[in-house]
Amino acid sequence: MIRTDEISVIRPITGITSDNVEELKAALQPLAERQNLQVIVDLGAVDIITTPGISVLLEAAQKLRAHGGALALARPRPTVAGVLRRLRLGAVLETVDGIDQAVQLTGKAETRIG
Repeated sequence: MIRTDEISVIRPITGITSDNVEELKAALQPLAERQNLQVIVDLGAVDIITTPGISVLLEAAQKLRAHGGALALARPRPTVAGVLRRLRLGAVLETVDGIDQAVQLTGKAETRIG
């Protein structure tokens, strides 16, 4: 994860299902409580996402917005993009093709640490 005062990038390394959704939730929960934080979830390695994973993303997006921040999804694989499209989540979960686009979407510059 890349962490700055303004942007955090989370990169799941496998599908997001009920078997491992708690890991994503544990990563997102403390971030969702921060003020004015932009979170990018890089889905480039995610080949499947199920309802529990989508629920965690929706909850985090809602909390981030309530604290003046935002959540964006980047680089979804075709199967994951298809799921998001079929569920018509585009209005709630901003999805873009690349990390740079997600950073631009937030309107802030990314600083890499470490």
